[in-house]
Amino acid sequence: APIFMHSDMPIFEMAQDKTWDKAWMTAIALCLKKGLQLRIVHDVERPFREMLLGLEAWVPLYMTGQIDPYFFPAATNSIYCHSNFVSGAAYLTGESVKGCYEDAWQELDTTHLRLAAAQKKAKALLKKAQPLMEIYNAPKSMLYQQAIEKRMHEKGDMTIIHSSLPLHDLPSGMLKQILTRNRVPEKEAERILQFADMQQQRFDQVLHKNQVTEVLPELTEAQFTVHPLRVSLSDSFCELPLTYSYPEYCLHLEALQNKSHPNYRFLMREDVVFRNTRIMLKIGKWAVFSKNSTPMTHFIVCHPKMVQAVQSFVIDMMGREI
Repeated sequence: APIFMHSDMPIFEMAQDKTWDKAWMTAIALCLKKGLQLRIVHDVERPFREMLLGLEAWVPLYMTGQIDPYFFPAATNSIYCHSNFVSGAAYLTGESVKGCYEDAWQELDTTHLRLAAAQKKAKALLKKAQPLMEIYNAPKSMLYQQAIEKRMHEKGDMTIIHSSLPLHDLPSGMLKQILTRNRVPEKEAERILQFADMQQQRFDQVLHKNQVTEVLPELTEAQFTVHPLRVSLSDSFCELPLTYSYPEYCLHLEALQNKSHPNYRFLMREDVVFRNTRIMLKIGKWAVFSKNSTPMTHFIVCHPKMVQAVQSFVIDMMGREI
């Protein structure tokens, strides 16, 4: 059965305890490995430092496609903190008075009557919640294209952090060469080539009115050998594992570094924070997390507090203001 999770207990102090933090993340990983779906109601009223802490921990987990994130549109209350975790086999509940966390308590129950009541309570809480993000996978590919097309053309500067290289400005013939080397069927190859052309046109249109900063991965041949870069095809939902050769990566990177446009700039980053994950940020408006490996998944974040948290996260990653 899906697991329901909600807690507005403070987490910053607990997360400083590395033993607790490791146990918590291990438990979540075990649930995901088991194939369970997690329905998490996030507390967006948390202090900003806790929002950042949660964002860094949860982004890789979102990319499994097994997490449905929600939030309550209004604060629960200003007196009590609660936690409710409900699975098909157990119910963990807790409570504290805000500011008096030394007296907080948690109770685990597996009895049939309490568990049935807790599952009913979880369903009621979900009805009060709203989706925190727009989540798109392959069956929703057309809806994603419509959503991203609309947002890309909104006025405003954009920052994109790549784990691979962007699809635009590929040297002539390179993508066709990669498709041929990987023996991609003719019909699928043609679809990918047409999509690449569309991406180039879209990017040129965005650059015409907005400044775009891209953060590109700078890899040595030794690093590349360990983790070859996949061609960035997440927007097309092509799940074939198409990778660059190192010379192809170098040629494409050089083309991006030589790109001459008054609204385009790039930064190089030697370390990769998230592998196979791209982060697009329209300053102050929205953010998109895109997974470039199976299953292809995109998360569009529009909640103002979450967008602000992503923006601070990106600034911290880049080591400079955007």
